Amino acid sequence: MIVIVVETTMATSQYEPTYGPLCADDLPRIAELFEAHTGRPADLDVFGSWIERYPSAAARDGGVLVGFLVGCRFAPDVLELTNAQVAPSHRGRGIARALFCEVEESARRAGFAALIVAPSVLNATRSQRVDAPKFYERIGFRTVHTTASTQIVVRSLEAG
Repeated sequence: MIVIVVETTMATSQYEPTYGPLCADDLPRIAELFEAHTGRPADLDVFGSWIERYPSAAARDGGVLVGFLVGCRFAPDVLELTNAQVAPSHRGRGIARALFCEVEESARRAGFAALIVAPSVLNATRSQRVDAPKFYERIGFRTVHTTASTQIVVRSLEAG
């Protein structure tokens, strides 16, 4: 599942977000953002495992997690991006794009040859969705399959 926005009451800050990998200390805030967006609790054991083993990215504003992107292994050389969220108070500032760039670089260094995402309208959310097809196209993904509810998009990390 991949989603891009969540509900939060945090006010917009004057700081520019900083980016880096997620860590175990981020799990409580990940749970808060995930539940606010989906209406269900996050499986923190799964999120923790992904953060520990695979490339991830965090956006922090004034030290507070305002966006994240996590992935897991889809195939030996393909990273599936499973969940991306940016607080509504921080949307429209290029944070989602920056999170994808951060994970892309980490994935490349870790030996992954491609990224895959499968956004679906069947994933329940409480808050407004972004137009996933247009977003992924703008950041260099290409659609490889579309069903009535789900789109599978990929991005090669190989040169050329």
